[in-house]
Formats: sequence, structure tokens, C-alpha cells
Amino acid sequence: GKQHFRPWDFHIVVAIAATFFVPHSISHPSTFSTVPQNGPTHHHLDIVSSSVKTELAPVVSLTSSHPPPTMATNAVAAQSLAPNDLTVDLSIIGAGATASNPTLGTYVTLNITASCGPSDAGIVPPSCPLPQWVRIDRADGVADTSPFVRIADEAASFANAPDFPVWVKPAWGPIQLGFGGSVDNKPIPIVASGWSAPQDQGGERLTSNSSRVLIYFDVRFEGANFTLSVEDLAPGTVRLRVIPKSPQMPLPDQCRFDRFVVVTTTGADGTESTPIPQFTTSYFYHEESQDQSIVVALQQPGIVYYGATPSFCGREGACTAGGVYDGKPSLHPLALVLAGPTGVSNVTVPPGFAGTVHTMQPLRTPHQFCILHPNVTMFSGGKLYVPLCRPDPAVEIPWQPGYVSVIAPSWVSIYPLGNASVDPEYQTYTAAVNSTAEIGQGLTRMTIAARNQKNGRWSTYNNFVPLYFVFDEAQAKAHPTVSLHVLIHADVTDGASTPLPKWQVLTVSLVPTPTVSPLPSRLITSFTWASPDLLLGGTEGSFLQMYRQLGFNTVPLVSASGSARATSSMFPGNRTGSAWSGLGFGPEISAFVPSVGSDFVGHTVPNASLLPPNLSPTAVDAEMKVWAAAHAFTSLTKGLDIAYRGVFFTEAVAQFCNFTGGSKPDWVFIDDERWQWDTWLGSVDSSGNAAAREKPGETSQGLARRMVSEVLGDYTACLASVSPRTTVGWYGDPFPDDIMASNGISEQPSEYGAQHYLTTFPERVRNAKIRQAVMSDNRPRHLLPWLTACTYGQMGAPLLLASTLHMFGGGATGFSFFIDSCMDDGAKFLALATAIQYATPFEDHFLDGTPLQLVDSSSVPGSRNVRVWSGLRLGSSLWLVLTPMSSASGMSLSVSVPVNASGYTVCDLTTGVTQLLGGAGPDLTIVAPPLSINPVATVLHVSPDAAKQCANHALPPDTWLPKHGLPSTTSPRAVANTAQLI
Repeated sequence: GKQHFRPWDFHIVVAIAATFFVPHSISHPSTFSTVPQNGPTHHHLDIVSSSVKTELAPVVSLTSSHPPPTMATNAVAAQSLAPNDLTVDLSIIGAGATASNPTLGTYVTLNITASCGPSDAGIVPPSCPLPQWVRIDRADGVADTSPFVRIADEAASFANAPDFPVWVKPAWGPIQLGFGGSVDNKPIPIVASGWSAPQDQGGERLTSNSSRVLIYFDVRFEGANFTLSVEDLAPGTVRLRVIPKSPQMPLPDQCRFDRFVVVTTTGADGTESTPIPQFTTSYFYHEESQDQSIVVALQQPGIVYYGATPSFCGREGACTAGGVYDGKPSLHPLALVLAGPTGVSNVTVPPGFAGTVHTMQPLRTPHQFCILHPNVTMFSGGKLYVPLCRPDPAVEIPWQPGYVSVIAPSWVSIYPLGNASVDPEYQTYTAAVNSTAEIGQGLTRMTIAARNQKNGRWSTYNNFVPLYFVFDEAQAKAHPTVSLHVLIHADVTDGASTPLPKWQVLTVSLVPTPTVSPLPSRLITSFTWASPDLLLGGTEGSFLQMYRQLGFNTVPLVSASGSARATSSMFPGNRTGSAWSGLGFGPEISAFVPSVGSDFVGHTVPNASLLPPNLSPTAVDAEMKVWAAAHAFTSLTKGLDIAYRGVFFTEAVAQFCNFTGGSKPDWVFIDDERWQWDTWLGSVDSSGNAAAREKPGETSQGLARRMVSEVLGDYTACLASVSPRTTVGWYGDPFPDDIMASNGISEQPSEYGAQHYLTTFPERVRNAKIRQAVMSDNRPRHLLPWLTACTYGQMGAPLLLASTLHMFGGGATGFSFFIDSCMDDGAKFLALATAIQYATPFEDHFLDGTPLQLVDSSSVPGSRNVRVWSGLRLGSSLWLVLTPMSSASGMSLSVSVPVNASGYTVCDLTTGVTQLLGGAGPDLTIVAPPLSINPVATVLHVSPDAAKQCANHALPPDTWLPKHGLPSTTSPRAVANTAQLI
């Protein structure tokens, strides 16, 4: 039956004008689910056949892959408000709507509404429920292939804007549309039409085209000139910053820094007579920055090359900062030259180099740590990851000196190994104390030796040295800040002979260890790519005790392989008692993943001698056929054959089932990045294995989707019998979410790059949330982004705290944190713990609530001083995160709330201060209480009964992220521009 339309469910004030990157699924209708979505109720149209309109104008299509629909197959009934007509209306919100306010990037925000009835004679037609789907088409007869568009994504590659048509669900709220522009830079017309479902999924058209809307854009940013400035911070350490040459040019909202390597010095004519050095980018040194700067620290003498690519809303600036432009590295990056203790460098730039050469402050010792954050915070039982460098980008695991010496107050105990109660197999790279000595003034020097001093191996990738801290908190209260001197060296005697002024110094704030209480029971808070040597442990000497105390509830195990290492320590019989109370087990798997069989047969010439023994002749013949087909597919397409389900796939399934059946994990985090959905979708017709299983009348897309679903189903089918408690999460969402959900796999989007851009990050998370399909078998439908604090960019504890809070505000139900080596500051552990404490009392909001439509607060009456915000609604209760433009002034936000409640109160979840708000909705102006303006994020609970719960929900004083330049709960420090801090 017909449902009542409630205006507050879809109330929109104004939308965000641009996002960091349009979710990939927006350009591919196959990635959208036809299953009901989580969130508020969306309303269907009642169809009455007597009101059919058969003469609908065709939708304009501009690409050959999406032909315009024919009226014979797409004429459908109108909705039940006969004889009035249903129409879809399209408008642009913010930049791009007018010639005087063009968008500077490749995105605009679309607002879609529906109306019923005639609009002549000045009569405004009534509003109607929106169609389930809307199709957006370009209406100028030109394909969207403008040459100036290059959208830098987080994977160090460049892509064009999506093709039209674009299929969207208007119930998702304002639509972020990516476009390519036009060769002549003229405004681009677009139209919209309403549909019951995407056309290639059998959808029927419900409306004619809307009126044409023009997208106005400005390409002047392309010609903007930038410089790359260098500031010396310490020996071998500089800050690089992108600066526009013209003060009239706005700062870029995104900036990508690349490290370059010389690939040849041969001239264009192939001779050495006119050498011009050519460069390529190094994948491992791609860094994103929202404040247009990074710190570069080098470990040993040499020369490195850097460049930056600024962009504005997805469009690159000119290649004047030595970066990448139009997909090609610059010929004139910045050269950083570093000399050793003698001050004389033995390396020079190649002849013909056209870039700037900067000579860094020489090292004081032959080697040093690559310290980016010299001011750190530590808690007793924590672990500090002192960072090392990869001097040669081509060497993934570099040689490092075999000794490390530290000097610290004698009452601070430092250990090179984790707790001995942890399974010794976790201590893969052992180190031992070589010597200790009291050196006076209450200081102790300790020298630590790596397992192999000639080729020091300190960690998996040899990119950090672990140091565990234990201290008496009473001593720390009397001496809250101490100096930690560190030295990495090749000769064991260097620790005693190197003068103290030559050592590197970390300023360490010692703080109490917070306790997150209660431990989350519905949220999932986990590390991936970490093991139980992540922390030392507290007074109980237990990693589990410390892990739980910080609010993490899913215990990691990286690269689980099904060996005795996993089952001996994590066998269910060992996960009992108080130590495991409230904790689950969540191993990461990158060995026996689903694609391992396809990868092997795709890149290996068929060879029967490589098959497992004891196969029958019939089985060998069958395997060789599917192997040959898979190998042919990979040779042709460079992709992997997802339709391959031979013996090597079967082996991976058996290993997965044996491992999960033996260890019975609560979660399994799959890190499998081999399969590429786009390649498979476009090439499925080239798969002999898929063709052999094609059903009569099945479309290519249907076949591609079914092959994926069958493979995933085969992989996870055993869980029902061997480990019903296990939920599977998959990194990066390699396939359409409805396919994954129907096979019990939860969404874990990769947000490494996006997390560095706070103003657009919450919208990305929210977009992933509202795209989710319903999980099969009634499993909790989780959204667990993989967060980071060092991947594809540098991140301090303030930005990690802010981004984690806004991740929750976008609707995430927890996180999987990658990777333990990001923790070069103990404050990063505390940032995650703080965010967990804010969220835990409101767990139901994240799993049962609805993410709010993120309106641009700068354009809403009643909103002021809000840089970015996010939040969710559960009934009449709101959980909000607000980051200010400046903490020097007040902050307010106008949002929409249900009208069936009154007497709203706002509770500051940091200070416990409450304030009664006037009005009962639907438009409510939320004013942050006095003294609650935090430069990182202010977290608020808003509801009619928030005052009653505020005291219980407010953050305990010892949990709030202390020190590290953040304001305390009693004396907030005003920051004029929060971008300086986060």
C-alpha cells in the first residue's frame, strides 16, 4: 500500500559543492544493488496502468556503450496520482550553477526532486516521492572525454571522468557528479529521467527528460603556476611546501607529492651528446597532503628527487612544482642533496638536470632515523615505532645498521622485545640488549643489537625499530616531559663514543594509560597487519589487557597461513577466561585468498607436472583444459580469470576452511587485491571457462556477476558448518557490494588517500554506507574502512583523531587499522582510543541509525565557523562531529531533525556541558556550548533527553587525548586556523 511521505526523511538544505573522488560505482550501474538499502524508509510509486504515457522523449545518450532506450521497450505506467504527470526536476547546488559561480574542478552537486501535476498558470505542482533510480545524461551530443581531466586517485595513477549515462538513487541525497568537461570549455548541458531500475537490469522508464541544466566550469586553474619551497628542519630533514606564485590563486585543496627516480640520461635523439635526465615516479613514495606540505627525512647521504602535483577539486595545476602532469613525470623535479658528517657530498645531479638543487643540512652521524614527529607521547606498556627509511625505492627490505642505542631517564624502562608471555613465534625479528650503562645525571644508555648485526633486521620490512616503554605513572606526573636520545649505528662501540650533541632527540610526553569503558560490543575496532607484539602490556604483563584497555576488541594476526603459529596461540581453547572477555579474534589473510589459484594459472604456462599428486587421468585432463583457458585469458586481457575453479582454487578453499574450522575466528580480514572487477566485466566474453558455464540467454554482465558470486559462495560456503561465528571482511571492495553481501562478506573500503583530506572524507564514508546492500544470513551489516596514519601521506595524532571521528560520523561501524608501523607516536594509539570512547555509548547509532545528509554549513542560515561536520540520527537522537574553521570563535550548525520531538538539548561529550536548544524541528540550529570549541573536533549528542545522559556519556578526563598540542578539557587553546593543526 501507499506509505505516507515524511518530508524530514529527505530534507535538504544545501549540499557539499565537491568531493575528493566520486565513488567508482556511480559511473557503473552494475555496482549498485537492487536489494533494499539500509537507512530510512524509501517510498515506491503506486502504478496505475490506465495512466500510461507512451510518447516519452528518448533519453539522450552520448557513448556507444549505452544506446538510448527505445520507446517500444521502455514506455511504462505513470504513478498513481493520475491524471497528473510525474516529472523529475534537476538543479545544481553551489559551484557550477551559474556563469558567475563556476566550479573549479570536475565535480558538481546535483539536487533531484520530483513533482506531480501541471505547472502552468503559475500553479506550483505538488511534490512527489522520488523514483527509485534516476539516469543522468549529457545533452550536447558530445562524449565526455575532455583531454584536460586527470583525477589523481590514491593508487598513484590517473583516470578520466566517468562515462555517461550515470545511474543514481536520489534517495541517497545530493548527488556528486563527476564530468569531463568539453574541448571548447563551453558549459555542459545535462538532463535527468526517472526509472524503476537501471536499464541494463531490466528497469522501466517512469518519466520524460527533465529540463536541461548547464554545468559551468572554469579551467584557469590549469595554468596556475606553483613553486616548491624547501625549509630545513634538522640534519637530513626538510619540509616541502607548494606555494602558488599568484596571491590571487586559491590554495589547492589537494596536493600529491611524488619521489622520482632517474631512469635514463639519454637524450631524446638516443645519444649521450645532449643528455636530458628522464624520471619516473616511485610507487612507495606517493604522499597526499591537505595542507600542501610534507616532511622529508633521509637516513644516509645521497640524493633524492621530489615533485608536487597540486589540484583543485580533482583538476591538476600546471607542472611548475616539479610534479606529475597529464600522467607524465616532470623533467625538472627538486633535487635534495645530503652529505654525511664530513659535509662533503660525493653525489651530483646528472648533466642536463633542469630542476632546483637544494643542499640539506649534513648528517651528524653516518646514519640516522627518519623522524617525522620529533614530539611524541607515550604511555606505560606502549610501543614506539622509531622510523627508518628505504634509501633505494627499488629495494623493498633495505639493509640497516645492526645496533641502536638509546639514552633515557633511569626510571623509564625500555625494552627491545614484547612481552615474553606472547608466543615467541610472534617475535619474528628478535633483538637483544647488548649493554647498559649509567652515564650520570640520572640517565641510562642502552645498546640493542639486531639479530644479524651485519645486515640488521629490525622489523618485517625493516622500516622501524620497536621500543617498548614502562614507567611509574607517579614519576611521570612529576616529570611529564623527558628527552629520549636515539642513535642507529654499525659499530657496537659507537654508542659509547658518539658525543651526545650528535644524537637525535625525541621529546616525549609521558601520560597515564587511558581506559576505554565500556569495551565496544557492537562496533568492531581492530588492527590489521599487526600481531600481538603490537603492545607490551600493562601491570598484568598482558598484551590482551592493554589492547582491551585502549578500546580495541578484535585481536589481530597478520598473514595467517593456517600453520601451527595461528592455531597454537589462537586456538579457541586458548581464547577463554577473563583475558579474552569481550575480545574477538580477527586474523588477516593474504595467503590462501580466493584469487591465488587464478593468479597462479594465469601467469604460469600449463604444466601437468605442477599439479597435485594422485589426481586421476580424467581430473588431470579436466584441469589442464581450465588451466589453459585461464592462462589464455590472462595473456589476452592482463586480468585474472574469475571463472577458473580448478584444483588450485579448490586448494585455497580447503586451506581457508581448515584454518577457520581450526581457529574459529570471529572475523577474517581478506587482503586480496589481484582481481579487478572492471577488467573482468569488460572481458568476460574472452573467458573460455565462463563461456563453458554460460546459461541460455544470459547477458555478459549477468554472466560476469554470476561467476563472481559463485566463486565467493564456494569460498565462504563452509563457514556455516566449520565456523558459524566467522564474518568475512574484504579489503577494498573489489566487487559490487550486493554480490559480496549475498555471500556474507562485509564492506571494508580502502580510504588511505581520502583520509588525508578531512573536508571530503566523511562524505566518502557516507556514500559507502548508503550503497550497502543487506547482508545475507542476518549477519550484522558492518562498514569497516581500512584506516591509516602513514599510508599515502603523513598524519599526526590530531588528524588521525579527527578523521576517525568523522569516519564514525559518516556511518562506519568500526575500522580495520593499517599498519602497526604507522605508530611512530604513541599519541596515535590514544587518538584511536579517544575516538572509540566517544562512539561506544552510541553504538546503536552506527549500526541502526542513518547518516545525515552532509550539507555545506557555510551556505546555511544559522550555521557558522564549521569547516567540516558529520553525524547520524537514530530516532530523535543525533550524534555529531564538528571541526571548526577556527577555535577562536563560537560554532553552530543548522540541521534537520524529526518534527515529533521537542525540547532538544545538546551535550558536549568532551566536557559534559549541556545547553537547551530552542525549537522542535524540522530545522534546528545546534549551538556548541561555551568552552567546547576544540580545534580538532567537537563531539555532540543532541536529543530531547541528552541532558539526562550527558554525565554518563561524557569523555572521562584520562581518556581525552592528552598533550601533543591539543587543548585540555578545562582550558581550550584557540587555534586561528585548524588546518594548521590537522
